[in-house]
Amino acid sequence: MKSYVVAALLGLFASIAAFIYFDESLVIRIISGVIFLVSAVVIYLRYAPSEDEQHTSGDKPMADPVKKPEPTYETGKSRPEPRQEAPDSTGFELDEENLEPASEPQVAPEHETPSDYAPDENPDFDDPKEEFDALTHSVLGVLKEQLMAHTVGLYWINQERGQIIIGEFVTESSNYTTARRLALGTDFISNVGVSGEPAMIAQLTVASELDVAPYYVSREGIQSIIGVPMFYQGEPIAVISADSKAPDAFGSETVGTITRVSKVIGSLLKSYNQKFDLKTDANLLHVLDGMESYIESHMDTYGIASAITRAVMDSLDWDYIAVLLNQRAKRIWTAVKSQTKSASLPYVNEGSIVNMERSILGKGVEAYNGGVLPAPKSREYRFAEGETIESRGELLVLPLYSQREVLGMIVVEYREKGQYGERDLGILRRIGTLASRHLEVAVLSELTSKYLLIDEDTQMPSRTYVLQRLDEEFERIASLDGRGVFFQVALDNGDDIREKHGEVAIETIMTKVAGAVRALARPFDIAGRFGGTSFCMFLVESNAEEAFLRGEKLRKQITAQTADDEGLSYAYTVSIAGCVVTPGMKREEVQRIARQVLDKAVEDGGNCVKVV
Repeated sequence: MKSYVVAALLGLFASIAAFIYFDESLVIRIISGVIFLVSAVVIYLRYAPSEDEQHTSGDKPMADPVKKPEPTYETGKSRPEPRQEAPDSTGFELDEENLEPASEPQVAPEHETPSDYAPDENPDFDDPKEEFDALTHSVLGVLKEQLMAHTVGLYWINQERGQIIIGEFVTESSNYTTARRLALGTDFISNVGVSGEPAMIAQLTVASELDVAPYYVSREGIQSIIGVPMFYQGEPIAVISADSKAPDAFGSETVGTITRVSKVIGSLLKSYNQKFDLKTDANLLHVLDGMESYIESHMDTYGIASAITRAVMDSLDWDYIAVLLNQRAKRIWTAVKSQTKSASLPYVNEGSIVNMERSILGKGVEAYNGGVLPAPKSREYRFAEGETIESRGELLVLPLYSQREVLGMIVVEYREKGQYGERDLGILRRIGTLASRHLEVAVLSELTSKYLLIDEDTQMPSRTYVLQRLDEEFERIASLDGRGVFFQVALDNGDDIREKHGEVAIETIMTKVAGAVRALARPFDIAGRFGGTSFCMFLVESNAEEAFLRGEKLRKQITAQTADDEGLSYAYTVSIAGCVVTPGMKREEVQRIARQVLDKAVEDGGNCVKVV
């Protein structure tokens, strides 16, 4: 306000000076001219724009700021969010027309690139263990880079079984062991895992390296090592270890770093356990449903034993599986089903008699809820004296009980120790519970059908009659140096047919197949229903070539048949397996071989004939 008053006074003085200049004497006019010039100079210096302001605004006149009216809004409508503009700290307005393009982004040097151990942005893991291993490997990789270590590894400690289980590791060494388990002893990892206290060695000697770091198969040249235990529910369960080829490479701050990493892995472990339990339960339910469906179409002791074997193969780790049956009438135990992971690893033969009184499996019969047994020692055995089974691991055994008696036993064996625990035993119990219920019914059914000589549905000789006749024929072959071929004929995809067309359709097909088998058999051949959806034949005085031709003829006749379901026709096929019988062979042995050949034919797609 004061500046405007001063300007007005100066302007007034200048006007008076100009007026006097034209009316008074020369002196007065000189004085008034000086006052005019001084007033003009003062006004110019005070109100003229600066050089910076001329550069900014140019020749544009300055306008008073105009306040924009506040916009109005209708009732019930949301007020729009005001646009946020970046503040300009310099006070200048951006000249959008003269903006220069942004420079290229700078690329970090190679040693500053993100870690190669970082997981994918959207990893897709179907298996919780695979996910846990991948994330743990990534964490250990980052830890190795931070510590500049030679090897960083996670080692699980199992004090009950005296083992170190090697988990994920990141190493620069080519001498790292390929073993999955190490013995818990006096080495550095064992001491940290058992004591539950972190430890560090700043300087290693060459002679002590392998004793300290058992995960190397030869000297690696490491000179310092550190280990920190990892806890779960208050107990040490693992050790995170790092080593280096430099002496004194780790300090007390390294313990804190590894401890924080162990907490991260512990959180991953909790998540993994939850996911693993859910996945195991879901998989077991699926296995039990499949087992139930299989038993419905194979309702005999061998079919139930096969269902048990399939369920165990899908649920547990195994190298050998055997299902034993207690035949109380004969007071013997027999191996009904036997399965090995490799053909070069023999186990017990199907049909073999097991001496349970002297076998280590006798201890399993006494344990109602099952248990884990160590593999037999030099003078002990599982099934029979003199057995040659290449395993020094452990056996998971579960007796199968009815309300009155023990029906049988499930034996699952792994060639390495420390494989089975309470979780595995719980899975086997659920399989055994389902199997026991059906096995009791099957035993009673077979006991009842033992006195029936004719199958009511197909009017073919029953299994009991066929087995009696086979025993007689085997005695004839042994006495007269004869020969023959035992055939087993089974319907392909019986479960699918039952699901689509019902149980009545199965019996209708069985009647038609029985007619074809009966037509092919000669008067002195043996033929009958063998149980479920299978038949058997014994071709007297036949060789392999002749048997194959007759089996192929039977297969083509059945393939040409059709069945009807409410006016819709559908075809069906059979698989035929044969075993040549020579003097000295036992009936149980021949049945086992024929069954194995039949299983192989089914695996190959069915609708075929195989003779061995």
